Amino acid sequence: MKRLYIIRHAKSSWKDYSLDDWERPLNKRGRRNIPEMGRFLQKKGTQIDLIISSHAERALTTAVGIGEYLNYREENIQVTEELYHAGFRKIFEIVQEIPNSMQSAAIFGHNPGFTTFANSLTNSYIDNIPTCGVCAVDLPVTSWNEVGPGTGEMAFFMYPKGLV
Repeated sequence: MKRLYIIRHAKSSWKDYSLDDWERPLNKRGRRNIPEMGRFLQKKGTQIDLIISSHAERALTTAVGIGEYLNYREENIQVTEELYHAGFRKIFEIVQEIPNSMQSAAIFGHNPGFTTFANSLTNSYIDNIPTCGVCAVDLPVTSWNEVGPGTGEMAFFMYPKGLV
């Protein structure tokens, strides 16, 4: 059994229009939501063997921040441009390449690809993974390359406003 955490980046700022999209930092709400979701995952006893993040500033900052609550070292985060606005097919490819020695992994990235991916992976329906939202998916597989549409079961879905 493997577990995958699909985590959308925290809320980003549109304050500085001179920045490229991938350079946008988090806004105040985004910076506040990371510790909230980090503590939530910590209380659930979450352990992550591998974090893969989009190279976008907002995604990587979210990965680093949540990783701190899960004792995951920043220098161990795998950063990839491939997750930046990836479609669900590309996300499947990335997940299928996770080393089999990893029992759990978290991916940090963007919508709409992440919501489409979560729905395809679990045959469930989530209207939208909100910013800093987390979908935990159990995968009854022994190898990550067995992950495909419909192979997962949603263990839980939580987002900052759901914590209230």
